[in-house]
Amino acid sequence: MSEAGWLEREDLTAMLDFLSGKASSRKLRLFACACCRSIWPLLTKKVCRQAIALSEAFADDEIEEKEVDEAKKRLDELFNNAAVESTSGSHREIRKASLRASLMAAMSQAVSNPVWPEGVCAKVLYLAKETGLGGPKPSTTTAHSTACPSSPTPSKTPDVPMRKSSTTAANRANTSAAAG
Repeated sequence: MSEAGWLEREDLTAMLDFLSGKASSRKLRLFACACCRSIWPLLTKKVCRQAIALSEAFADDEIEEKEVDEAKKRLDELFNNAAVESTSGSHREIRKASLRASLMAAMSQAVSNPVWPEGVCAKVLYLAKETGLGGPKPSTTTAHSTACPSSPTPSKTPDVPMRKSSTTAANRANTSAAAG
């Protein structure tokens, strides 16, 4: 698959199938982070944006694993709080808490060791659809039942600046895999 072909793809199934057995854990981590950046407007909590930036920095050997582990613990606490909140209240409150729980789960999976890009992208697709943010086209294959944007449109924010590596995370995951 060429770089141009990779950039045009919106079907996670085909992309992950292509990477199967070729992508390192670093590449899969960056791919999961790129998917999270595609829903950047939903990441209103600074801890979420910082966790993704930390996960990218960890992939590039710029920080120690303990920093990512600490971010994951904070995300897991937010997930647990949202999960508890989703058990009672009005229908609207329950739905909002459920969406927050899904968001925290996606972020937590993106910073986990090992990272699980299929789970992250499935949650990203769900969140994009449920919040009206838009999202990728549905998967047309049956190997996996998820889809994720291949070319996220991240935005710069004052609290967590874009890193050079995050703007091309999905691209780099393919470039090395295609060369190998």
